[in-house]
Amino acid sequence: MIDYWPLLGVAVVVAGFALRLNPMLVVVTAGLVSGFAAGKSPGELLSLIGNTFVSNRTLLLFAVTFPAIGILERAGLRERARTWILGFARLTLAGLLIAYLVVRQLLAMVGLIHVAGHPQTVRPLLGPMSEATATRSFGALDPETRDRVRALAAATDNVGVFFGEDVFRSAVDRAVGAADGDRGVRDPRGADPRVRAPARRPAGAHAAAGAASRRAASRGGAVMLTLTHVFWLIGAWLAGATVLNALDRRWLQAAFWAILVVACLLGDPILAASKAGTRWPAQAMGGGVIALAVLAALIRRRPIVEDAAQTAEREASAARLRNSLFFPALAIPGITFLLVLGARIDALHLTSVIEPRQLPLISLGTAATLAIILGLVVTRAHPVRAVTEGRRLLDSIGWPAALPLLLATLGGVFVETGVGKAIAALVGDVIPTDRALACLVAFGLGISACRCWSSSTAPTPRRSARWAC
Repeated sequence: MIDYWPLLGVAVVVAGFALRLNPMLVVVTAGLVSGFAAGKSPGELLSLIGNTFVSNRTLLLFAVTFPAIGILERAGLRERARTWILGFARLTLAGLLIAYLVVRQLLAMVGLIHVAGHPQTVRPLLGPMSEATATRSFGALDPETRDRVRALAAATDNVGVFFGEDVFRSAVDRAVGAADGDRGVRDPRGADPRVRAPARRPAGAHAAAGAASRRAASRGGAVMLTLTHVFWLIGAWLAGATVLNALDRRWLQAAFWAILVVACLLGDPILAASKAGTRWPAQAMGGGVIALAVLAALIRRRPIVEDAAQTAEREASAARLRNSLFFPALAIPGITFLLVLGARIDALHLTSVIEPRQLPLISLGTAATLAIILGLVVTRAHPVRAVTEGRRLLDSIGWPAALPLLLATLGGVFVETGVGKAIAALVGDVIPTDRALACLVAFGLGISACRCWSSSTAPTPRRSARWAC
């Protein structure tokens, strides 16, 4: 018999977003409500939350680009991007965004999702370029219009990757691939005897990567770079941001980032302990997730104030360094692309030093590290600037940086508490699931409803623009 009580968590999400409460607090509360409604004990629920949170750490990988982008922004990258794009006299805002959309979608179609994104390309490049072309077309922009232009730039990236990544793979194959391989989250459908997950057969590039890795192992070699090393890198940088916030007596921010430091540096031991039957590390991490939600509700975002002296300094630096500022920024997507492409060439043996299953993500971490070095060389900045400027970007985004990770955690809790089965049972009672057309219509109506709901409950364009740009 289907237990419908866990659906109370969905009601909490709907009510919380409708009332525009803090999303972090709403998400964690929904997970707790569904967990307790499903009959889980506090220890079991904390362990579930902690394990799911740690298993989805890849959603923090975008933060690895912050130090490099921060260095370049301080040196005038955004100012140079505005000046450079104005050299194309006939380029309009629509033309710029369409061109970016095409490139973003083509890259996502071939699986290169992480070579671009809000921190890598939208904030430092596309956002300022969009503002410059809009200003040329419409004159000086008032704050509300400027924020709408920034939000359009961010939305263009979202649309490109969302629709591009599904072109060459069906929705089922993508869902199983992302859940089973990329993030290490168990596919819930594997437990349903009516719907079996597709077999994980190596094909194409995965077969070549696997063969190269096996040959490396046979020669006595070992995979040198794994996703764990990237997490250590992010954890070390977040630790630096935590210390800087503590020195500034910003205790709430310091505590917030410290919890993420634990997840990045100790995530693997937490998962290993749970597998061995020791649950207290995962329970402690689950308590940390609850603390994240409480801290997010307590943290008050500071208004962004433009300093005239710093603006003049950035403009002077941009005029001096000119287009050389673009090379470290473009190195992040460029090196990521080359590493992923090079791994497909068997003769290079890249898979003997990089874990094949997580190649794109590890390539992103490697590219971001090299971009930091290149940025320090180009700008001649002190290495400490990488931590301080990265922390500036991180604090400007604030708790929303961890919201995708919390949402993924909620999804894991919903799976384990039977929310998905309850919804499937309700839908199956209304829709003839043996009719493909009926399922397609239901899917279309559901997506449309979600889009309308997201539009009505999403933050204002100004707030979204500040997060993304």
